[in-house]
Amino acid sequence: DPEHVKTIWPSSQNCPNCRDSDGDLITLNPLQKWNQNELLAYIVSVYGGDSIQRIPESNSDTSDPEEDLVDDIMSGSLNDRDIIRERLRKYCSGL
Repeated sequence: DPEHVKTIWPSSQNCPNCRDSDGDLITLNPLQKWNQNELLAYIVSVYGGDSIQRIPESNSDTSDPEEDLVDDIMSGSLNDRDIIRERLRKYCSGL
């Protein structure tokens, strides 16, 4: 649709570290590789942690998924570990 041009979000200007950098990469498009940690941190900075619902992994190979997620978020713009843990606990207690 020429009147509604589709663009990939976030743009490289908004999140320069979201693409093609070291870390846990995921390919959503054959031409684009995303850094999951940076992408998550950027999305949290835009929408806030309370707006993001955690989807449990079916094959988790980590010993503590909560701690891993906190570490991922901490690599971004959120900087208070106790607040992040409290948000996760509140969300998980409602499951």
